[in-house]
Amino acid sequence: MKNRGLVQADEETAITASNLKNDATGRIYGNTIHVQASHIRNEKNANLEARLAQEMHLLKEKADRLEAAHRVDVTKFTSQADIAIYKANIQTAESAYDAQQKVVDIVKAELVSLPSGVIAAREALALQANSIKNSGNALLYSGGDLSLAAKEEVANRGARIEAQGNISITAPLTKNENAAFSAKRVITDTKDNPVKLRIDEGGHIEQGQEFPAEEFREINSGYGAYHSYVASKAILEPAEYKPRRRSTAGKTSTAMS
Repeated sequence: MKNRGLVQADEETAITASNLKNDATGRIYGNTIHVQASHIRNEKNANLEARLAQEMHLLKEKADRLEAAHRVDVTKFTSQADIAIYKANIQTAESAYDAQQKVVDIVKAELVSLPSGVIAAREALALQANSIKNSGNALLYSGGDLSLAAKEEVANRGARIEAQGNISITAPLTKNENAAFSAKRVITDTKDNPVKLRIDEGGHIEQGQEFPAEEFREINSGYGAYHSYVASKAILEPAEYKPRRRSTAGKTSTAMS
């Protein structure tokens, strides 16, 4: 059964079919709805949805390549040329990602312009099948309880399953996916880390310690370098000096008469 029109009942809507495909302008309404079929599809446009899935697969490949370009071990770089190649590879991968993202956006815009299938019940909705697929922003809705039972899988891909009451899903495999989600890594800021040198000379008082390269002299002499950095001395408060007063003992004399 393929529905692109309106199926509506004031009370119970019961559908039994080998397959049910409800898409685009298809709407199935009722106070209570019960559908039993081998495969149930509630969707928007099968061809466009398949194309979106294909374009999203390509976009993911571009995202993986961009991520790989970012993840190169930059600690192994030994020259500015290595850095330039690294940035160029990122730029190339990012341009490829952006171009594919535009293709995805075009397909998404086509899908957004189309209506989606709706199966909605005022009190209770029950679907039974080997597989149930709800996609393309289609809607499965119940004003009360909603029940989905599948022998193989229930797949909700970029669509909605909503109920004002309870939702029951019984299936060996349940997929709830975003049909068009993607993310790419971007460089927001770069920073040049200072070059540091480690002193490995045995017995040296600073052996094993690292210091900025500018603290060394004769680095390119071929005979080793000298760490010429002198640590800053602590600044002390100005001292106040006062002259020391010398005390003298007084003499006492006695007059005799």
